[in-house]
Amino acid sequence: MSEANNYPNFHKPFEGQPALSKEQLVETSQEFSGLFDDLMLQGMVDVKRYESTKGHPTANLFRRIDVDGQEYTLSLRDKSTNDPKSNDSGISLRDSEIIVREISLQRIDDRHGREYWSYRLGADGIVRRLDKGDIIAKKRENKDLDAEETGDIAKDAARSLLRLTEDTIPNSRLEEDMGLNNQPVTPDEIQGLQVFLDSATDIKR
Repeated sequence: MSEANNYPNFHKPFEGQPALSKEQLVETSQEFSGLFDDLMLQGMVDVKRYESTKGHPTANLFRRIDVDGQEYTLSLRDKSTNDPKSNDSGISLRDSEIIVREISLQRIDDRHGREYWSYRLGADGIVRRLDKGDIIAKKRENKDLDAEETGDIAKDAARSLLRLTEDTIPNSRLEEDMGLNNQPVTPDEIQGLQVFLDSATDIKR
């Protein structure tokens, strides 16, 4: 595990990564789909299948795992039985934002969720990784900001709104366009993820 950011070694930085070829993107998608199917099959008895309120069938799998003494949560979401282009949100979504299948991991420290990241197969057939960082650290940062309230209701409300806006789709798209987040991953990273999960043991609830 990297000491700098507490992510496992297969989690590679986007910075400096060359553009992937079409062949690499296809290989990544194949590696991801094979791993996803295997994980769903292994956890078949725990897979939850349901119809959402909007009639979209979804299959979810959630596991608590241990890898080399470190606890993680592992979650899978399968919406491939839907029309991936269906969108009831009223927002015009990019193909990279329409998620068909997803494998998410979060590091757990003292029962708190820390680093969270997700491999997501989009409607365009490309697998991208979305990093959300250290969730607890972000919550603590927000509490510190709240502690600095000025007492001016209008100013404090505007600051809260700005902070909320920073986490919305426009900011996410800016990160994607700048190559900072939600970028395609290599076949090697998915292979590293598979090796990592192959060494995992389930933690009983």
